[in-house]
Amino acid sequence: MINYAPGMTVDPGRFQPYDPEAGGALETDGDLQTRVTVDFQSEISMGGVFRQVKGRAEIVWPATEHAFVIEGEVTIHYHAENETVTYRPGDGWLIKKGERVTWTVTTPTFMKSYFLLLEE
Repeated sequence: MINYAPGMTVDPGRFQPYDPEAGGALETDGDLQTRVTVDFQSEISMGGVFRQVKGRAEIVWPATEHAFVIEGEVTIHYHAENETVTYRPGDGWLIKKGERVTWTVTTPTFMKSYFLLLEE
Protein backbone atom coordinates (compact mmCIF):
# COMPACT_ATOMS: atom_id res chain seq x y z
CA MET A 1 0.00 0.00 0.00
CA ILE A 2 1.10 3.53 -0.76
CA ASN A 3 -0.49 6.37 1.17
CA TYR A 4 -0.62 9.59 -0.83
CA ALA A 5 -1.24 12.64 1.35
CA PRO A 6 -0.64 16.39 1.17
CA GLY A 7 2.93 17.21 2.16
CA MET A 8 4.21 13.64 1.81
CA THR A 9 7.81 13.02 0.83
CA VAL A 10 8.61 10.87 -2.20
CA ASP A 11 12.12 9.46 -2.56
CA PRO A 12 13.67 11.49 -5.43
CA GLY A 13 15.42 8.32 -6.66
CA ARG A 14 12.04 6.80 -7.57
CA PHE A 15 11.31 9.44 -10.23
CA GLN A 16 12.12 9.01 -13.90
CA PRO A 17 12.13 11.69 -16.63
CA TYR A 18 8.82 12.30 -18.37
CA ASP A 19 8.39 13.94 -21.78
CA PRO A 20 5.63 16.59 -21.64
CA GLU A 21 4.83 15.96 -25.33
CA ALA A 22 4.11 12.31 -24.50
CA GLY A 23 1.64 13.68 -21.95
CA GLY A 24 -0.25 15.70 -24.55
CA ALA A 25 1.67 19.00 -24.29
CA LEU A 26 1.33 21.06 -27.44
CA GLU A 27 3.56 23.85 -26.18
CA THR A 28 5.49 24.59 -22.99
CA ASP A 29 7.14 27.62 -21.44
CA GLY A 30 10.68 26.60 -20.52
CA ASP A 31 11.95 23.34 -19.05
CA LEU A 32 9.25 21.99 -16.74
CA GLN A 33 11.61 19.27 -15.46
CA THR A 34 8.73 16.78 -15.41
CA ARG A 35 9.30 13.47 -13.59
CA VAL A 36 7.02 10.55 -12.68
CA THR A 37 6.87 7.42 -10.61
CA VAL A 38 4.85 4.47 -11.87
CA ASP A 39 3.55 2.70 -8.78
CA PHE A 40 0.94 0.62 -10.61
CA GLN A 41 0.46 -0.35 -14.25
CA SER A 42 -1.80 -2.68 -16.18
CA GLU A 43 -2.85 -2.87 -19.82
CA ILE A 44 -5.56 -0.25 -19.31
CA SER A 45 -4.46 1.87 -16.34
CA MET A 46 -1.54 3.24 -14.38
CA GLY A 47 -0.91 5.31 -11.28
CA GLY A 48 1.85 7.02 -9.39
CA VAL A 49 3.23 10.47 -8.68
CA PHE A 50 3.99 13.32 -11.11
CA ARG A 51 6.13 16.35 -10.32
CA GLN A 52 7.42 19.42 -12.11
CA VAL A 53 8.81 22.90 -11.51
CA LYS A 54 7.09 26.23 -12.09
CA GLY A 55 5.89 26.71 -15.67
CA ARG A 56 3.07 26.57 -18.17
CA ALA A 57 1.87 24.18 -20.89
CA GLU A 58 -0.98 23.90 -23.36
CA ILE A 59 -2.18 20.28 -23.14
CA VAL A 60 -4.68 17.99 -24.81
CA TRP A 61 -5.15 15.42 -22.04
CA PRO A 62 -3.88 12.01 -23.25
CA ALA A 63 -6.00 9.81 -20.94
CA THR A 64 -8.80 10.18 -18.40
CA GLU A 65 -7.14 11.09 -15.10
CA HIS A 66 -8.13 11.27 -11.46
CA ALA A 67 -5.52 13.22 -9.49
CA PHE A 68 -4.86 14.88 -6.13
CA VAL A 69 -2.36 17.62 -5.31
CA ILE A 70 0.33 16.59 -2.84
CA GLU A 71 2.54 19.69 -2.97
CA GLY A 72 2.43 23.10 -4.60
CA GLU A 73 -0.27 24.72 -6.67
CA VAL A 74 -1.55 24.41 -10.24
CA THR A 75 -4.06 26.54 -12.09
CA ILE A 76 -5.93 24.78 -14.88
CA HIS A 77 -7.92 26.65 -17.50
CA TYR A 78 -10.47 24.30 -19.08
CA HIS A 79 -10.96 25.65 -22.62
CA ALA A 80 -14.28 23.91 -23.42
CA GLU A 81 -15.94 25.31 -20.29
CA ASN A 82 -13.94 28.56 -20.26
CA GLU A 83 -13.37 27.92 -16.56
CA THR A 84 -10.20 28.39 -14.51
CA VAL A 85 -9.61 26.51 -11.24
CA THR A 86 -6.63 26.65 -8.86
CA TYR A 87 -5.80 23.41 -7.04
CA ARG A 88 -3.80 23.19 -3.80
CA PRO A 89 -2.68 20.29 -1.55
CA GLY A 90 -5.62 17.97 -0.89
CA ASP A 91 -7.61 19.20 -3.90
CA GLY A 92 -8.33 16.83 -6.74
CA TRP A 93 -9.92 16.55 -10.18
CA LEU A 94 -11.22 14.17 -12.80
CA ILE A 95 -10.33 15.20 -16.33
CA LYS A 96 -11.47 13.39 -19.46
CA LYS A 97 -9.23 12.23 -22.29
CA GLY A 98 -9.04 14.81 -25.08
CA GLU A 99 -9.84 17.86 -22.92
CA ARG A 100 -7.73 20.90 -23.86
CA VAL A 101 -6.33 22.89 -20.95
CA THR A 102 -3.78 25.51 -20.06
CA TRP A 103 -1.76 24.09 -17.16
CA THR A 104 0.14 26.61 -15.02
CA VAL A 105 2.24 25.64 -12.00
CA THR A 106 2.60 28.80 -9.93
CA THR A 107 4.84 27.46 -7.14
CA PRO A 108 8.54 26.49 -7.34
CA THR A 109 7.57 22.79 -7.35
CA PHE A 110 4.34 20.84 -7.86
CA MET A 111 3.51 17.20 -7.14
CA LYS A 112 0.31 15.19 -7.65
CA SER A 113 -0.76 11.60 -7.32
CA TYR A 114 -2.45 10.33 -10.47
CA PHE A 115 -4.49 7.43 -11.75
CA LEU A 116 -4.92 7.15 -15.53
CA LEU A 117 -7.42 5.15 -17.55
CA LEU A 118 -5.38 4.43 -20.68
CA GLU A 119 -8.15 2.91 -22.85
CA GLU A 120 -11.67 4.12 -23.34
